[in-house]
Amino acid sequence: MIEDDSALVAKLFDEGYKARPERAILYTINAWDVNCSSHIVARYTEEHLEEFFTAVRAPIAELEAENQKLRVALAQQTR
Repeated sequence: MIEDDSALVAKLFDEGYKARPERAILYTINAWDVNCSSHIVARYTEEHLEEFFTAVRAPIAELEAENQKLRVALAQQTR
């Protein structure tokens, strides 16, 4: 735990961060293992996801069309 290194603490926290950090915990990592995508089974296929996308595309298109109509009506009212 590092408590008296304001330069280090300043590097670790975003500028404008509202809280005032007083200490940092540093870890030494001896090894790192990233999961290999060839051994992780995809949860959803593109075809499966396409079913969900198809279900929301029509309502989104309707809402976009309605939004455009409302923008035109609002623009005509403010003239």
